[in-house]
Formats: sequence, structure tokens, C-alpha cells
Amino acid sequence: KNLLLVIDYAAEKAEIIGKWIRAIQQSRSCPLKMRIVLLERQGVTKANEQTIQPLWYQQIYEASGKMLGNIQYPPRNGFYELPLFNKEEMFQVMDMHPQAKSKLTQAVKKEIYNKIVSFSDGYQDERFNTPLIALLLVDAHVNGEDLPDPEQLMEYVIRRNKDSWERTFSSYGKNEDLVKALERSMVYATATGGCDLTKLPAPLADDKELLIDTLEMDGMNQLPALIAGDDQQHHQLEPLKPDIIGEYFVLDYINRNRYADNCKGMIEACWKKSDEFLSFLIRCVRSYLGKFQVLVFEEPPILFQGADSGYQSRVLFEMTTLPGKNLCQEAVKHINRLYQERKELQLAKILAMGLINLSASQEEVEARQTVAELKALSERWPGKPEIALAYAKGLFNLSFEQKDVKARQTVDELKTFSKKWPENPEIAFEYAKGLVNL
Repeated sequence: KNLLLVIDYAAEKAEIIGKWIRAIQQSRSCPLKMRIVLLERQGVTKANEQTIQPLWYQQIYEASGKMLGNIQYPPRNGFYELPLFNKEEMFQVMDMHPQAKSKLTQAVKKEIYNKIVSFSDGYQDERFNTPLIALLLVDAHVNGEDLPDPEQLMEYVIRRNKDSWERTFSSYGKNEDLVKALERSMVYATATGGCDLTKLPAPLADDKELLIDTLEMDGMNQLPALIAGDDQQHHQLEPLKPDIIGEYFVLDYINRNRYADNCKGMIEACWKKSDEFLSFLIRCVRSYLGKFQVLVFEEPPILFQGADSGYQSRVLFEMTTLPGKNLCQEAVKHINRLYQERKELQLAKILAMGLINLSASQEEVEARQTVAELKALSERWPGKPEIALAYAKGLFNLSFEQKDVKARQTVDELKTFSKKWPENPEIAFEYAKGLVNL
């Protein structure tokens, strides 16, 4: 039979997916026609006419034994970006709100649409040009809220959730304490993909005891469904949804409480579920971590309490893919510090990829210094093709910023380097692009 498989949150299990694809490719039991769709928020980016693949894809590619390159769909390098909704489609989404008929005029819909465009910086910011944002803005309008920026929209939705929690606890004493206990539990659940309220980690032990003593077991069993807003059976406390709301909720809470010991303890507990928390933070990079960069760059960084250097470098690398040279430069500086402490190959690879992204955002003089760092890294790790390729990409980025004689010298350097790697077509390709550009 023909088979279609769709995997959401592909980055969370990148290496497992890669090994699984390799096993499928080598199996004799596969259907003749099979399609695998991987869903993720971060796709390819472009810099100096180069396509930069996201780290999660590179991990799948390596774990598949590079078989992924043989089976990926050719157009768009295997990536398909969902198209944006136009004005009429956004209007249709707005009409889906339960109170749309009585509350939304054509003029109001145009006003909300203009706000979506302003939130997304003329549709350049992919976070805020979505149907979800349209519905949330309609809901705010229906409730008499004027929200001038995306952050206030997130705060509006979070405030509505907290109001719901207060109503849930309205028949109990210590209402405020219960809401705060639930808020901390929701931060942990959202950051780690859900949790059992009766098995909260040690930093949340007081919150667990307060909830159990007040609600008793029947109430504790009903609470996850009340929070989720449905009548299904829930075996654990689910993350705050939608993702972009939950991500802001967690980062904002940590930012407000980052000097509190119990906040640091909760983050250490999150890192005990390292795969889940890492996946959450990488999604946060695409949404709000650039706004909360103090959580990553402050010394010591609160978000890395209890994280090993490998996990830290993964989050920092993702920050090198965000717009803005200064942010990229700061992230690379912190990756380099981790690398200098441990001098491990995996850290060297991530540093090399970060330096590529940095060189793509720099002018010639700065890019030359960054490429010199890539060269030194390739000499420190001879025989490692990933690091050698990073140096070649850095040279191409440098040649892109140069003119005439200097560009020719850089492309000559690429030629010499490619001869050292005759078996590596990817390095030869960087040299070829340099020639075309020259």
C-alpha cells in the first residue's frame, strides 16, 4: 500500500528519525510508494546566496548516513514553506470567531488586518502573520482590549488563562496561593512537555503539597482537564497552548523571577528532562528568546542552570540564525567560551557552524577575522570534513564581501583548499560558487 507518514516537532527526535530513515532505506519491507513529511518551525535561511540548513535537519542528515539526500523531494532543496494568508483569507479566519457576526464589521476586520501586518513588520516576521494571531486579536477586540504590540497580545492571553485559574479555585481558601502554585507548575509543564501534578520535582514540592492538601485527589484528577478546557481524561498537566503563548509565558516568568532561588532550582529540574527542555528552548529561539536574551547571555545564564555544554551550545547556535549581527556575535562568543573550556569535537563543529553564520552577516574586515578563526579551527581538527567545509563556506562568504584583487585571492585560497579535499564534493561546490561570484 502507499504510505504517508507525518512527523510533527521533528527537531525533538532528530537523530532517532535519521537512524529510522536509514533503516527504512535499507529495508526490503517498505511500500513501493512512501512519503515522509517532517514538520518544524525553522526551515532554511539564505545568506550571501548560500542556503543554510537548520541544525535539526543536519542532524537527521548525518544520522541517516547521508541517505536523506537521496530521497528528499528535489524542489526547494526538500523544504516547503507554508504560504502566507492574504487579506481575504485572514478575513475568513476572523469570521470563525464565535462572536464575529455580531461584533465584527468590515472596517474592524481591516483594522485588525492592518495590526497583523504591523505586528509582523510588513509580513517579514513569520511569528505574527498567522491565522492564530488573527483569532487572538479578534478575541481581544470582542473583549474591549486595544493591544498595540505583540507582547501585550501574549500578556492578554496569559491574563485570560490566569483569570480562568482563579475561577477554578474560587471556592477554596488561599485562592492567590493556589494560583501561584499552579502558575509555577504550568511553567514547568510547558517547558518540559507536561507533568504529573502528584510527582512535581523537588523545587515545586511546596506547590504540590498545597494543591494536594487543598484539592484532595479528586480535585487533582479533575484539574488537568479544567486547565485544558475540555472534558477529556488527562493523565498529566498539559503544556500551555498554543506554543507561541506557552513560550512567552515561560520566558516571561523566568525573566521576572530570575534571581529567585526556587526559579533556578526549577530550571535545573527542567534540564533533568533535557531532550524535552532543549526542544522547547530551540522553539523559543524562533519566537521570543531574542527579546529575552539576558536569560542566555547574563553571567551566569539563568536558562543554563544545570545544563551541560553540549545543550548550551545547541541553544546558542540557534541564536546565530536570528537576524542581527550583534546577537549572532554574542552567541558565537559564548559558544567559543564553552569550546575553550572543553575542546571537544562536537563543540568545535557547533562553533564552526556559528562562525559561518557570523561571517555571513559581517563586512569584509570583520569577516576576515572570523574566517581566520575558522581556518585555525580546521587546522586544530585536521581530517574532520564538517569543520573543513565550514572553513570553505567562510571563505566563500568573505569573497562575497570583497572586490577585484582581494576576492580573487580568496577564491584562489578556496581552490588550494579544495585540492586538499579532492574526495569532498561539497568543498568543491563552495569553490565553484566562489568562481561564479568572481
